[in-house]
Amino acid sequence: MQKRSVFNLLIMAPILSGIVLSFQNCSPVNFSTLASESSIDLLGVCEVDPSLPQCSDPEPKSPQKCTFNGKEYSEGETVKAFLSSTVAAGQVCVSEDRRCVNGAFTGSYLYATCAVDAPASCLFNGITVPHGDTIEAFENPSVPYNANCVAEMRRCNNGVLGGTYEHLKCEPVAASFAWASSPQGSCSATPSYNYGAWSACGSNGQQTRTSSCVNTS
Repeated sequence: MQKRSVFNLLIMAPILSGIVLSFQNCSPVNFSTLASESSIDLLGVCEVDPSLPQCSDPEPKSPQKCTFNGKEYSEGETVKAFLSSTVAAGQVCVSEDRRCVNGAFTGSYLYATCAVDAPASCLFNGITVPHGDTIEAFENPSVPYNANCVAEMRRCNNGVLGGTYEHLKCEPVAASFAWASSPQGSCSATPSYNYGAWSACGSNGQQTRTSSCVNTS
């Protein structure tokens, strides 16, 4: 009886989607029935027949491009991305560099641009005060006669008005005058008077002076 060269092998190999094929008592030439695209050398089979499909190296694939904000980037290119599209006045835009690697960008920031909001203005007694401007404010709306109005300058800083005084105007109370008579006898029908000097202005805003009758009957 002529002897045949056979492999008494049991080979279990995962093919593509996990299907397991078993082969028993197969000669090397029968391995050509395998439809694998893998380059794995199955127990030296590729040394026997390098032309088998599973023995060839896959063709190298070109690196895939990446897309960010509607624009394509090649392998290795970087783009600056921002954490948010806007930030409040006085804040800083946070960014990162994202690199294209085989069709996907590294990093996670999503926005191509970032803008800082304009500072907010202030409102004082119905008057708009732009950011950075000042307005004069008074402690009280009025003060006694001959007293001074107390004022401060309030500055607007991004919607917040500095200072504490609340009044837009301050006016002294008008002075009032009172007479104090010191008659000397009864005045004639056509009297004349001597007048004293005005006194100092009191805390109530009043001044006084005296008068005396000169012509008496």
